[in-house]
Amino acid sequence: MGLTLRLKNYRTFRQTAFAPTGVCALVGPNGVGKTTLLGALDFARLTFERGLGAALDVIGARLLKHDAAEPHEPVELSLAVNGLRWELSVGASELKAMSPAERAFVGDRCVLVRAPGASTFELGGRTYELRPHETALRRAVEAAALPELEPFARALTGFVFHNNPHVYSLRTSGSLASSDTTLHPTGRNALAALRNWRAGLREHRERYEFVHDGLREAFPELYQDMDFEAAGQAVTARFYRPGVQDPVPAFYAPNGLLLGLIHLAAVASAPPGGVLGIDEFENGLHPFAIRRLIDRLRLRADELGLTVLLTTHSPVVLDAFDARPEAVYVLEHAEPCGGVLVPLVDHSDPDWLAHFSLGRLYADERFGRQKR
Repeated sequence: MGLTLRLKNYRTFRQTAFAPTGVCALVGPNGVGKTTLLGALDFARLTFERGLGAALDVIGARLLKHDAAEPHEPVELSLAVNGLRWELSVGASELKAMSPAERAFVGDRCVLVRAPGASTFELGGRTYELRPHETALRRAVEAAALPELEPFARALTGFVFHNNPHVYSLRTSGSLASSDTTLHPTGRNALAALRNWRAGLREHRERYEFVHDGLREAFPELYQDMDFEAAGQAVTARFYRPGVQDPVPAFYAPNGLLLGLIHLAAVASAPPGGVLGIDEFENGLHPFAIRRLIDRLRLRADELGLTVLLTTHSPVVLDAFDARPEAVYVLEHAEPCGGVLVPLVDHSDPDWLAHFSLGRLYADERFGRQKR
């Protein structure tokens, strides 16, 4: 699918552009903006789905604007995907009214305009009224005014940022029984979704098999199979080790196995052409499991046209990109601008990079250096 995200005066970013494809790694020191960058996609999704006020409830209005921006400068966000580009602009008056300025383009042709603070917008020579807190783009999608609007909206609403995985709740409480076939950002419904996938239509069974095969590859001594049990309103799991008859309840399963399950289920949950982010991908995982999981993610991304964004501090994760340095993006501090995003192949000569382990270069702070 491919997407392009542009930010200006958004939180830690004075100005940046990001156009990832496939499985990509985001690296850099703590506090420079890796999570913020993926959170900007979530901010766009929330603004589209529920309005600017709801999106600001998540990140806080005080934290929206870059510290170095002048009072008259707005916060600007542009997202291009599936042939359409949506531009948001939030200045002081729009923030007060919770009604951002909006424009949408198909190619170079402007097709939608909402003036700052306005309760109407123009589309195709017509004026449309807006409900309180509604974005013009969402109203245009509901009106089915342009064929390009629906695939854009489908891609945007399908974005999921997976962070803070709820391993402890899976271990102790399982997942609440539900009909879910999409993974929650925290993974708390992973066991219910997996059970539904295994019992569901062929499309869903294929998702289950992706997770099952991935766990076998990444944890060959820990995992052979799993089954599910209902316990009141919860779904719990048991894991079978190779050559061992008695299963291991999820309560006693290793953290790494449960984390790998959540990561695989996150990718399996993404629709064709979908975009997802996974924060701190490497936490709790052995290097062998990291390598195998990334291999599985790439196979699925190539097959379904997914964009998978991994934030990481791990040299092991970066070593998995030795042959693909163009898929690594570096965030570094740059005074007075805050975080600056640079593709690794623009940061360092690709021919020079080919002679080294990317993980070792990162560990030696040849890129992604911590500010001192």
